[in-house]
Amino acid sequence: MEIKEKLKNSLVAAVNGYVCEMLNRFGWNSEKGWWVGNDCTGIYCYDDECFISLQDIIFIVDNNVTKEDFIKWNEYVAMLNEFDITTPNLQSWVKGCPRLSQEEINHLVELRQELYDTAKDYTSKITY
Repeated sequence: MEIKEKLKNSLVAAVNGYVCEMLNRFGWNSEKGWWVGNDCTGIYCYDDECFISLQDIIFIVDNNVTKEDFIKWNEYVAMLNEFDITTPNLQSWVKGCPRLSQEEINHLVELRQELYDTAKDYTSKITY
């Protein structure tokens, strides 16, 4: 066996070990996951809706990140992305980086709805 092939097999085995450990900790079914582009050093997709980088998978396992903390971070990031606000990475989140309060997030949601309602009102006044 060639050295490159041995290295690749070792890498795949190590990565799969990290993925299996994360899946076990989170209580997730391994049959629902796959690597985007079949590249085990990139992005892992779970259940067609949760995308996790290899870097985050390693961080989750090495730092005992709970499923609950991961989900809170993922939901927070999704919410901020709706407003084009810079989001923290998982490592910063777990270490307690500054974040918007629920009150601030609710205010953004209210402002978005107000903007939507105003635009809808203007649209209804336009006749073509």
